[in-house]
Amino acid sequence: MWPLSGKQKYLVLPVLAMLSGLAHGQELPVQNLYFPDYALVCPAFTGKENCYTIGLIDQHQWFGIENAPNTQVVYANTRFSPDKRVAKNYHGLGAMAARDINGPYSEMAISFTYSFHVLLSDAGNVHLSMALSPSVSQKSLSQSTFQNFNNDPMITGERLSAWNPNAGIS
Repeated sequence: MWPLSGKQKYLVLPVLAMLSGLAHGQELPVQNLYFPDYALVCPAFTGKENCYTIGLIDQHQWFGIENAPNTQVVYANTRFSPDKRVAKNYHGLGAMAARDINGPYSEMAISFTYSFHVLLSDAGNVHLSMALSPSVSQKSLSQSTFQNFNNDPMITGERLSAWNPNAGIS
């Protein structure tokens, strides 16, 4: 960078701070639904804490508006170690059931998680964690409230649904 004099060095930071206020950008969405337990974001966190974790999330949006989005999640996970003598390796088990409804679209999912953790440091703060997470979900679309203005043959007024198996490794 160019050489700055003593007084110029103290002016650069405030000027950059004021210019950043003029910048425009898109704000990233806040995923407030997942903060109660990091295992909901990344299955490799399942069993990270040395306790049972059980939770229930009930999130409703846009109060007073009919068919507004709402989400319910119930989850549980725990840590276990089959061999108590080896404290460096432990396992985690978890399960989650979720329901998400947004107008005519709804999704229900069930997920199970197995994780394996290896302690890499003697201080106990560095882990190598891996997880396998199979799940199944049902996605549904109810066309009963659709208005068929153009006589579209694909809009039959019935409820369409599909089951989707899935598996993830993290």
